[in-house]
Amino acid sequence: MISRLALFWLLVTCIFSTNARGEENSRSVELKAWTVHATNTHGRMDDRLKRIGKHLSRLKYSGFSFLGSQGGTVQKGGKIGMPVPGKREVQLTLLSSSDERSRVRVKVTGRSKVLLDTTVSVKRNGFFIVAGPRHEDGILVLPIFARY
Repeated sequence: MISRLALFWLLVTCIFSTNARGEENSRSVELKAWTVHATNTHGRMDDRLKRIGKHLSRLKYSGFSFLGSQGGTVQKGGKIGMPVPGKREVQLTLLSSSDERSRVRVKVTGRSKVLLDTTVSVKRNGFFIVAGPRHEDGILVLPIFARY
C-alpha cells in the first residue's frame, strides 16, 4: 500500500513540476506576421510600426512601410499560410509552446522554391524579426508575433 502511494505521489509531483518549469503545454497560440517594406529611398517610419521601430532601426535601412498583417490561432503542429508581395508565401508552424516562449517554423517560398526555412524562438507575447527576400528597392521584413 505504501509503495503504491509513494509511486502515485512521485507521478503527481513529476506532472506538476513539469508545468512549473515552463515545459511544453497544450495551448492555443495566436501567430501573426506583419509584412514590412524596408528601403533606403526615404527616411519615414509608418506610424503602425512605431512600437517595434527601435528594432527595425537596427537594420541598414532608413525607411519602413507597413504592407499588411495576417495570422490566426493554432495549437501545436498547426500551420498558417499567408501570401506576401512578389508571389511569395510565408508559412508559420507552431512546433511547441511553453510558459516562456514558442518555437515557430518559418518557411518562405517563392515561385516554386524555398527561400527560407528556419525555426525561431519567440518570447511569450513577444516577436521575432525575420529579414526576408528582396522586394522592389529594398527588402521585406517579417516581424512574427506569438500571443498567448
